[in-house]
Amino acid sequence: SLSFVAIAFTDSESDLIGELVSLRSAAESGVIRLDEDGVSRFLTSVATPRPYSLIIFFDAVYLHSNKELRLQEFRREFRIVSASFIANNSNGSNGTKLFFCEIDSKDSESLFYRFAVQSLPHICLLDPWMEDLQDKSGLMEDGDLSGMAETMAEFVERRTKLPVGPIHRPPLLSKTLISVIAALIVVYTPILIKKFLKGETLLNDRRFWLYGTVFVYFFS
Repeated sequence: SLSFVAIAFTDSESDLIGELVSLRSAAESGVIRLDEDGVSRFLTSVATPRPYSLIIFFDAVYLHSNKELRLQEFRREFRIVSASFIANNSNGSNGTKLFFCEIDSKDSESLFYRFAVQSLPHICLLDPWMEDLQDKSGLMEDGDLSGMAETMAEFVERRTKLPVGPIHRPPLLSKTLISVIAALIVVYTPILIKKFLKGETLLNDRRFWLYGTVFVYFFS
């Protein structure tokens, strides 16, 4: 009977991890959105030690316009850490030991009280042994936010002993925009060359060089 209990418990853990992985795969940057049901399902109803840790970003959309809080900036950096962790740990067991989540006040203000959220930004880590949702030991301090994604990642590695790996920031230009720019260059380069050879560009205008010389003379 003990064997049966052990097997059932293992299956239950596998189900929970499978659900979290599925939710993560469907979420932007792998950040799972939690509500009352999610907190109950993955935290309060699961016996400790849980087979995973959750790190939660508390958000309030109505405060995004408050520039002093920098909530949107911190949220973006949190998502970068999440995406980097997933990318760097997708092929090993570490990838199912930590899940990045967020709770928005518009979904459940009561959760803010349950987690004793008094100010924002508020990011907390709930390790496998943590039962008290108001435990401050997993709270990310101001210093952990100072360097944005990099210091957030250091906090995660220090507290979970799991490697986040290199931070992968999105490129300044999207692939679509790069493709559009490349297409424009291909289309307009022959036209510009033809105009240059015909003397129809600014580079062929003596006044352009004269004004340029005067500008350099006065501002050098």
